[in-house]
Amino acid sequence: MEAKPDAQPAADDVLLDALNSVPLEEEVGKSVSFSELFKFAKGYDFALLMLGIVAAMGVGMALPIFSLLFGELVEEGNSLNTDSIGDRVGDLGEWMFIAGGLVFAAGFIMSACFSLSSDNQVHRIKTAYFDAILRQESAWFDLHKTGSITSRLHGNTEIIKQGLSERASFFFYHLFTIIASFSISFVKCWRLTLVLLAMAPLTGLSAVAMFYALTAMGKKNSAAYANAGAIAEEVLSSVRTVHSLSAHRRFEGAYHAEIDGACAASRFAGFVSGAGIGSAFFCMFCTYALGLWYSSFLVDWELSTISEVLTAFIAVLFASVSFGQIIPPITSFAQAQQAAHSIFRVIDREPRVEQGTRKLPELKANIRFNRVTFRYPTRMHRPVIREFSLEIPAGETVAFVGLSGCGKSSLVSLIQRFYEPAAGYFGVRGPGGSFVPLPYEANAVLLEKLRMGGGGAGCPQTVDVTLPISLAATCSKTMAVRLAGTGALSRTVQGSDGPIRWDGGKWYWIERRAAKPGLSACCGPKGSATKSNSDPFAEFEEEPAGDLEFAFPDRVSALLSEAETAGRPFVEVDLAFGRYKIDMYKRTRTNVEQPVEYQKNGAITVDGERLGSLDIGWWRDNIGMVTQEPVLFSGTVFDNIRMGRKEATREEVVEACEQAHIHSVIERWPDAYETKVGEGGCQLSGGQKQRIAIARAIIKRPKILILDEATSALDRESEVKVQKALQSIMNSDNGKVTTIVIAHRLQTVMHADRIVVMQPPSSENDDEGGKIVETGRHAELLANEGYYAKLWNSQNRTTDSRADDASGEAVQSAAADLEAPVQTKTADELEEEQKKQMEEKIKNKTSFLRIARLAAPWNSWLVPGIAGALLTGAVYPVFALVFSEALDILGSMNYKVTDRSDIDKYAVYMLFVAVGAWFGHVLLNGGFGYVGTQLTCRIRKMLFSHYLSQDVAFFDAPGHETGELTTVLSGKAQVIHGLFGLNIGMLLRVLVALGLGFTMAFVRSWRVTLMVLTAVPVLIVTGWLSVAIAASGFGSKGSSTSVVARESIANVKTVVSLNTQADAVASFAAASSAALKKQYRNAFAYALTFGMGQFAIFAVFGIGFLYGGKLISDGTDDFSSIQAAVIQVVMASLGIGEAAGMQASAANAKEAAAVVFETLDTKPSLDQMSERGRSDGVTRGVVEFSDVTFAYPARPNVDVLKRFSLKIAPAGGRQGTQIGLIGSTGSGKSTTLQLLERLYSLSQCGSGSVTVDGIDIAELSLGYWRSMVGVVSQEPVLFDMSVLENVRLGKPNATLEEVIEACELAHIADDITRLPQGYNTKVGARGSMLSGGQKQRVAIARAVVKKPKFLLLDEATSALDNASERLVQRALDHVIETQSMTTITVAHKLTTIENADVITVLDRGVIIEQGSHEQLMKIESGDYKDRYLLYHSL
Repeated sequence: MEAKPDAQPAADDVLLDALNSVPLEEEVGKSVSFSELFKFAKGYDFALLMLGIVAAMGVGMALPIFSLLFGELVEEGNSLNTDSIGDRVGDLGEWMFIAGGLVFAAGFIMSACFSLSSDNQVHRIKTAYFDAILRQESAWFDLHKTGSITSRLHGNTEIIKQGLSERASFFFYHLFTIIASFSISFVKCWRLTLVLLAMAPLTGLSAVAMFYALTAMGKKNSAAYANAGAIAEEVLSSVRTVHSLSAHRRFEGAYHAEIDGACAASRFAGFVSGAGIGSAFFCMFCTYALGLWYSSFLVDWELSTISEVLTAFIAVLFASVSFGQIIPPITSFAQAQQAAHSIFRVIDREPRVEQGTRKLPELKANIRFNRVTFRYPTRMHRPVIREFSLEIPAGETVAFVGLSGCGKSSLVSLIQRFYEPAAGYFGVRGPGGSFVPLPYEANAVLLEKLRMGGGGAGCPQTVDVTLPISLAATCSKTMAVRLAGTGALSRTVQGSDGPIRWDGGKWYWIERRAAKPGLSACCGPKGSATKSNSDPFAEFEEEPAGDLEFAFPDRVSALLSEAETAGRPFVEVDLAFGRYKIDMYKRTRTNVEQPVEYQKNGAITVDGERLGSLDIGWWRDNIGMVTQEPVLFSGTVFDNIRMGRKEATREEVVEACEQAHIHSVIERWPDAYETKVGEGGCQLSGGQKQRIAIARAIIKRPKILILDEATSALDRESEVKVQKALQSIMNSDNGKVTTIVIAHRLQTVMHADRIVVMQPPSSENDDEGGKIVETGRHAELLANEGYYAKLWNSQNRTTDSRADDASGEAVQSAAADLEAPVQTKTADELEEEQKKQMEEKIKNKTSFLRIARLAAPWNSWLVPGIAGALLTGAVYPVFALVFSEALDILGSMNYKVTDRSDIDKYAVYMLFVAVGAWFGHVLLNGGFGYVGTQLTCRIRKMLFSHYLSQDVAFFDAPGHETGELTTVLSGKAQVIHGLFGLNIGMLLRVLVALGLGFTMAFVRSWRVTLMVLTAVPVLIVTGWLSVAIAASGFGSKGSSTSVVARESIANVKTVVSLNTQADAVASFAAASSAALKKQYRNAFAYALTFGMGQFAIFAVFGIGFLYGGKLISDGTDDFSSIQAAVIQVVMASLGIGEAAGMQASAANAKEAAAVVFETLDTKPSLDQMSERGRSDGVTRGVVEFSDVTFAYPARPNVDVLKRFSLKIAPAGGRQGTQIGLIGSTGSGKSTTLQLLERLYSLSQCGSGSVTVDGIDIAELSLGYWRSMVGVVSQEPVLFDMSVLENVRLGKPNATLEEVIEACELAHIADDITRLPQGYNTKVGARGSMLSGGQKQRVAIARAVVKKPKFLLLDEATSALDNASERLVQRALDHVIETQSMTTITVAHKLTTIENADVITVLDRGVIIEQGSHEQLMKIESGDYKDRYLLYHSL
C-alpha cells in the first residue's frame, strides 16, 4: 500500500538510507583458514592433539597391517601343502588379539585427546565471543539482530566443536589408514594399485559435487532457521504484548513461513546426499570389479602372486572405505571454518568507540559539548544533534526538557559513551546539494585511515575502503571509497553497470548476475517474488531465477519519465548507494564517480580532557543511571541491587532501598531480599522495578548521576520521597554530584541549577531539531515567556470545573489485614520442587509410536526409504560372498587349478553390487531424509504454536525463560531427527546386513560363526554405554549459558552502563566451566566405549582365526569355509559398529523428545489461541469485578487483589466512560488490567468473577473479547518490523488511511513522516530505533486503530512530554466521545485521570476510596486528596 504523498520521504532521505538501515552482515560462504580454526588452542591443547594424532596413526595402521598377514595366510591356505595351515591361522588369531589390545589403547587415547582439546577450545571461543559481544558499541547492536547473535553463540560453536572433536579424530584415523594402505599396496603390487586408483577421480568428483550441493542447501536452510529463531525470541520475550494484541496468527504465520522455507531448502537434501554417497559406493565396487578382473591377469601371467595381489587388493579396499569415511570429517571442517568466520570476525573486531586509557586523579565531572554533531549509524543522513555546544559545570544539576525526539536521550548516550560522536563525517552531495554521509562502517574505516595518516594532504599512500552492498536482498555489489595521496576522495560502485527497462509507467533496473542473499537497498523487486509489491524496500521471500528486475523509487522513475518525455538523451540520478548516468536511448546505466567530502566534528570534554581519551570502564564506574524503562536481571533482589557496586554490604543495600522507598515493600515479600525477580524483572510491577533500579544507582555512589525519566513509573507520593533521596545523593559528603535529568514533568526539574530546552525537527524544517532553544533557571525561563513557559503553562493549567453529576458520595474504605501470609516454602525450594516434578514427568514422555504418528502424513516416503534400506543392507553380505568366492578362484589360479575366465562372472556380480549400492543409498537417504526433515519442521511449528497458546502463567514458571524455550524450539526439535528419520533406515539396514550376513556365515561354517558371535556382545555393550553417556550429558547442555547470554545481550546497554561486562562474562564462563567438567567425564567414558568397539572388531578376527585354525587342524572344516565365514561376520559386524555409533544421537533424541512432549502436553489453563466461546452479547460495556481474589502463580501465597469488587458502567446515558486507577506501587492496578486482558485465568489463580454486560468474560471468545480491548502498557513493546506493520498489529486489515488517522490521534504522524521511509521504516528490535516517547505513541496508535470498546492505559503517557501528553489526551477524549469507548487508566500522573468519571484508589489489593475528582477532593485527609495536593505542590 502506497503512502500518501505528504508521507513520502524526501529525496535526500532515500539517498544511502537503505544501506544504512540494515546490518552489514558477513559475506555468505566466508571461511577462516584451517590453521586459524585452532587460534584458541593453548600449548596443552596442541599436546593433546599431537598425542591424539599419534594414537590415530596407531588405530589407522592396524587394518592395513592386517592385510599383509591375511594375504600371506590366504596364499598359504590355498597351497597344495596344507599340513601347517591350521597352526598359521591360529597364530594369526593370536596376533589379532594383541593388535586389538593395542588398538583399544590407541583408540581410547585418540578419542579422549581430541574431545578434551575441542571442549577446551570451544569453551574459550564461547567465552571470547560473549566477551567480544559485550565490548561492541551500541551502533554495532543497532546493525545486528539479537536473535542471530545468540543463535551463533550456541549454534555456530556447536558446529566448530563437531569439526574439532570426534570428526577431526576420524579424519586422521582414516587418513593414516589411507596412507598405510596405499603404501603397502604399492609395495606389494604397484600395477594393481595403479589400476584401482584409476577410479579415484570419479569418487572424488562425486564427493565434491555432493559437498557443493549440500553446502548451497545448507546456506538457505541456516538462513531460514536463523530468521525463524529471531522471530521466536522476539515473540516469546514479548508474549504479553502478543497476547493482548491477539497477534498469535500473525507471528505464527511468519514463523511457519520461515520454517517452511527451511524445509523446502532441505527436504530433498537426502536425495542429494544419497546420490553422492551412492556414487562413492558405486565407484568403490566398480573399482573392486576392475581389480578382480585385472588380478586374474596378473596371477595368470605370473606377474604377481596371490599373496601380493590379495594384500594390495585388501589394502586398497580398506583405503577406499576410509575415503568414504573421510568425507564427513572434511565436510565438518568446512562447516566449522564457515561457522568460525562469523564468530572470529566479532572476536577480532575492535569497537568503534575509543577505549581510552587515562584515569583522572580527581574527577570533578565538568562536562562540555563543543559544536558536536551526532548521527545514528542507522540514519546517517539525519543528524540528531547539530552543532551542539553546552557546558555542564561540576556539581550542578542540569535538566534537559523538550518534546520527544529532540535529542535528550541521545546526549545521555553520548555521555555514557554508548555512541561516539565521530571526529568527522565523509559524505557526498545529494539532490539539492545537501550533504549525505557514507554508511557507518565506511565512515569508521575512513576515519581510522585518516588518524593513521592515510588520505591526508600530501600523504603519498592510496587507500581503498571496500564494502559489500546489495540490491533488494539478492544482488551483491561492492562500493569502493578511494583516498588518494592528494587528499582527494571519490566513491564508485563496482559491477553495477547494466540495462534498464520501461514498462507501464515504471522504470526497472535489470540485473543479470546470479542471485545471492544480501541486504535490502533502494530498489524494490518487481513481481510476485516480493512480500509486498508496493513496498520499495521489501525483501525477497524466495530467490527468483533468471534476470532480476527492481523497480526504481518513485522519485527516480518520475525523473526518468520526465527526461523521456522531454527527449533528453542523458540524465543523472541518485540511488541509495551511488550516482548513475542513464542513457535514455540505449536504456543503460553507468555508475558515475562521485567526489567525497569530509566535514570535521566537534568534541566532548570532561575536566578539560577529551572524553574519548578517558578509560571507558573507569568513566562508567563514575556514572549512575536510571532510565525510563529499567532493566533487572534474573536473580534475587539483592543481587540486582549489588550490581551497582559489587563490594556493597547487605546493610548498604538495605540503606539504598530505604532511600529509594522500596525497603518496606521488599520486607513484606516471603523471601525479602532473596526474592527472585524473574527474567527481566517480570515478577515485579513497573514501579517496583524502577525503585530497585534507583537503589542500584544510589548504592553506586556516583560522581555523575543520570536520571532519564527516573520516576515516571512512580506514584506522586513515592516520587517526592525518591526525589528527596536523590537530592541527598546529589549533595553527598563527597561533594555535589553532577546530575543530568531528562524529564517531561517539569515539576521534577524546577529546582535544577539550569534547564536546557531543546526542540525536535519539525515537519517543515528538518534543520531545527537537535538544538538548544533556550537555557536558564526555572524562574528565569518563566519570566522570558518563551518556549519553556509555554510547556509549563500547558502542564499546570487549572483543572476545569466540572458539574458533579455523579450520584452518591465518594466511597472510602479502610484496608483490613494487608500483611501477606507467610510463605511456607522459599522461592528456591518451590523452584527446585517444580524442576524435580518436571524431571519425573520427562522420564515417561518418550514414545517412538507418538513420533511415528507425527510423521504419518509422509508415510508414503518411507516406502522408497525401506527399499533403500533393504538394498544397502544386502550390499556388504553379497559383496562378502562374491569376494570370498573370488579369493578361492584366485588362489586356485596360483597353482593352475582353475582358468582365468572363471573370475569374469564375479567381476560382473560386483558391478551388480555397485548398481544396487547406488540405488539403495539414494532411496534410503532420500526417503527417510525427507520424512525426518518434514517431521522436524512440523515439531518446530507445533512447539511454537503451543508456546503461543500458553497463558502468561506458563512463562512465569521456572525453566520457561525465553532462552530455555528457544533452546527447546531450535535445538531439541532438531535433535529428534535422530530418533526418527534416517536413523530408522540405518537401523533397518544394519538388521538386514546382520541377518543376511550371519545366515551366509552359518551356511559356510556354523561352528566358527557361533564362536565369533561371542564377541558381538562387546559391540552391543559399547553401544549401550554410548547411550548412557550421551543421555547423562544431554539435558543440561548450554542451558545456564543460554540464560546468561540472552539476558546480557538483550539488555546490553544496562550491562554496559553498570560496567558489569566482566561480571557477565565471569558468570557465563563459570556456567560454561561447569558444563565443561561434565563434558570431560563424558569424553573419557565415550573414549572407553570407542576403544572397546575397536577391540571388538579385532576380537571377531581373533576368535574366528583361533577357533578356525583348530577346526582346520582337526579336519572338521577347510580353510575356504573358515575364510568365507570370517569375512561374512566381519562385514556384518561393521553394521553393529555403525549402529553403536548411532546410539549417541538416538539417546540425545530420546531426551529431546521427552522434553518436547512434556511441553506439548502442558495444557494451558487459558488457551490463548482458542476460538471457543461466545462472540456476541457485549453491547453497553458494563464491566464488573465481583469479589475477586487473585495471586500470581509464581507467588501463590501472596494475594495481589483481595475480595476486590468494582463496577465500571457508562455514566449519564453515554456508551463510554473514563475510569482512573491510582495507588501505591504494587497495589494491584496493573493486575486489574491483566485480568481484564485475560492474560491470567481466575479459575486457576484466584476466585470471584469478571463480567461484561452480565456475561463472565471467561465465556467469551478470546479473539472476540480482545478485538474490543486496546492496550498500551507502561513499557511498550514494538516488534522488528515497519511502523506500518506495528500499527496494523492492532487491526490486521486496517487501511493506510486508518493507520495514518490513528497515528495522528496519537500525535506521532509528524514524527513518522520524518523517518527515512516514512511508514515503511523498520523500528528495530523492541523499537530500538525510536525514542521512548515515540515508541509509546506508536503503541497508542496501535491500540486506537482497532477502535476498541475498551481502552486500557497502563501509564500510557509516562514517556510523553507534556505537550504531546495533552494532545494525546484530547485525542483520546475525542475518541471516547465519538466511538463509545470505555477507558481504564492506570496512572501516577494525576493530570491524566482527574477528568475521569470515576477514580478508584487502591492500596494492597483493596479499594480504599472511589468517586469523581470533585468527590474525592471533599474527603478530609483522604488518600487521593493528599496525593493530588502533593502532586501539584511546587
